[in-house]
Amino acid sequence: SKSPLFISAMLIGLVDGFNPCAMWILLFLISMLLDVKNKKRKWILGLTFIISSAAIYFVFLMSWLELSVFLNKVGFIRLGISVSAIILGTISLVKFIDSIGKDGCVVVNKENRKRIITSIKNIIKEKSFVFAILGMILLACSVNIIELFCSLGLPVVFTQILSLNEVSGTMRIVYSLIYVFFFMIDDLLVFFISMKTLELKAISNKYLILITWYNKIKGAIYEI
Repeated sequence: SKSPLFISAMLIGLVDGFNPCAMWILLFLISMLLDVKNKKRKWILGLTFIISSAAIYFVFLMSWLELSVFLNKVGFIRLGISVSAIILGTISLVKFIDSIGKDGCVVVNKENRKRIITSIKNIIKEKSFVFAILGMILLACSVNIIELFCSLGLPVVFTQILSLNEVSGTMRIVYSLIYVFFFMIDDLLVFFISMKTLELKAISNKYLILITWYNKIKGAIYEI
């Protein structure tokens, strides 16, 4: 009630963006795009994935917000959402503490990981540019479904904040766009830096080590 909604949208979106569920896919996608000789093609495919992910997340926020406005009128539902957020947060912290010294947090099982990796490879190799773009959009859709299960509590809490403050229709869109922008800002930074400075024919062992440590750090920050 005391924090400006802009600050809430910015901070919750930024924390939500530190999500290992989608970052490992983006990093693998970047590693595959570095082998594409056509610079225009790899920039468009990469940005298509990021923009599509942002658009899908925005649609989810707006849909859930409309539902939240209705649910906000029922006190026990608000209490249920709050309790669920605390329980899920506690479970995530316990899992993170338990994973210390082991393999880290597992965000996607092996079968789904192999399926996504195969999809990325097929999309990158697709000769038709149009089909490659469509494939990238579908990939973004599937990835964001996984990502929503990974961090459902944060967007739900954010939409509850907007509904409790009785924000108008136009400002809902504005604050949701702010949320999504800060949600995607780390992906955009990683993508642009990679495309500008790591355009190599093959990824060196040092870069693979960098990716591994980056994922571990993001996973730790996200769980905290």
